[in-house]
Amino acid sequence: LMKLRIFSPVGVSLGGAVFHNLGQLAAAILLLGQNLILYLPILLFSGAVAGTLIGILAGIAIRKIPPLPSEKIKKGDFRNA
Repeated sequence: LMKLRIFSPVGVSLGGAVFHNLGQLAAAILLLGQNLILYLPILLFSGAVAGTLIGILAGIAIRKIPPLPSEKIKKGDFRNA
């Protein structure tokens, strides 16, 4: 999604965190029962907060780390990149 420039690092991280929590909750409900659905609001909130914070930090890191020259990436020579 980042390569398509549809979402920022915050959007990608936020979506990943929320959908990760939804997947874990779905698996737990299948294995353990439907009472676990009560955890949904807590998991969505905590996933949104964590995803946002990680996305902000990732955005800062992306801006600070210079990209590798494309020619060195194609040739596999990363020594002086």
